[in-house]
Amino acid sequence: FSFNANAFNLIELNQGVNNVDLNDDGLIDYALLAQYDNNKSHLSQTITFYVHKPEGGYSIMPSIVDDEFPYFSLSLSGSTVTVSGFSLVRYKDKIYFSTADKSIINAYDDQFFDYVLYEFISSDEHPGTPLFHWQKVFSATSINKYNSANQAFTELGSLLANFEPG
Repeated sequence: FSFNANAFNLIELNQGVNNVDLNDDGLIDYALLAQYDNNKSHLSQTITFYVHKPEGGYSIMPSIVDDEFPYFSLSLSGSTVTVSGFSLVRYKDKIYFSTADKSIINAYDDQFFDYVLYEFISSDEHPGTPLFHWQKVFSATSINKYNSANQAFTELGSLLANFEPG
């Protein structure tokens, strides 16, 4: 597909394995999207990243949450409202991981969302630490109120006008 190098695009993820070059090194990495069924009346989504190493093989990428590998969305029981969601976004020719969390957890009312954008970081400087991780580079609160995270992500692109990638 084609895109404007300065544009903001949400990257569509499907259940299962998604091929994506997370760090623009020409090697295909994997974003594994799965359901986390916690035996309630709702299903949450989870995502795990596997990075193709230049010397061969893959490395699992830790979550943005310390000591965890998958990142979970949060939907409220008995509701289709996602109060905490995630997305991969392409902005200015780079891929980022983003979260959107409802400021006040409420399934029925529109609320502001808090966004955080994470950049892919590669590092082999410290033995015993992961080769790849997500590093927080931007945060903002929505201007408008939304009911669900997937609706809120539509505003993130305009908020990134204040963000210059490093």
